[in-house]
Order: sequence, then C-alpha cells, then structure tokens
Amino acid sequence: MAEEFPNEFQSWDLRIIATDISPSMIRRCAEGTFSQLEVNRGLPAAMLARYFTRRGLNFVADDSLRRVIEVRHANLDALPPVSQLGGFDLVIVRNVLIYFDDIVKKRIVESVHSRMRSTGVLLLGSTEFAAVNGTPFVRVQSDKTTYFRPR
Repeated sequence: MAEEFPNEFQSWDLRIIATDISPSMIRRCAEGTFSQLEVNRGLPAAMLARYFTRRGLNFVADDSLRRVIEVRHANLDALPPVSQLGGFDLVIVRNVLIYFDDIVKKRIVESVHSRMRSTGVLLLGSTEFAAVNGTPFVRVQSDKTTYFRPR
C-alpha cells in the first residue's frame, strides 16, 4: 500500500492486525524481523532495499511500515469477541485453512464473515476456495484475482 498509494499511506488511519497462534512468531513479527529466506519469498529487491535494514543475518522492517501493524495472539478457531477483533475491510487468510478439517474451516470462515464490514474483501489461498461454499460470501473474479465479498 505504501508503494501504490505513497501520499495517502502517510495520512490514512490505517491499521493492519497480524495474528498468529505461536508466541515466538508474534514476538518476531512485533519486532519486524525476517530471515533471508522469508524476504526472498516474493518480496521484490527494490522493496527490500527501501523498507528493510539488514541486521546480522536478518532484515528489520522500517518504522514507517511497523507503525501501522499491530501483532496479536489469535487462534482462528477461537477468535476473540467481535468487539475486540472486528470491523475489517480486508481479511487475508492464505494457506492456513488447509490445516483444519471442513467443519472447522466453515466455522472459521463464518467467524471471519461476522467481523467484516459489508464492503469488505476476503482473500484466501487458491486451495482454500472450497472453504467458503455454504457460507455468506460471494466469489468475485477480477482478472487473475479471486476474492470473496460478504453477502
């Protein structure tokens, strides 16, 4: 977003909530620390140079990015009440649902739905599209991107 909307990014009231179940991952994310392997997984070199600083074997995210990210502990199968974790415009759950059975996947997707604004967008990994079947989401295809909107 900082790349696509550089002027707006500085003034937007933007908040990204990153969640994980692993305390060690939460700590690393809060620190903004990533290994060489992690930054090599799709981050263009120009963005790495612009937004990260090398510290030893790792890379640390710039404060301009870290200021908008809040890292929290969350279990997707037992999310906190909507009042504590809700009102989202965009939810990205990629390559996580594959670890759950179909009943839990549906419960997670419905829980995510209850936390989204009516104009929100849900992004899933391509192998997880079936998880929205029978839930209150509508599939939308835009060029090569598939996403889901609340009904």
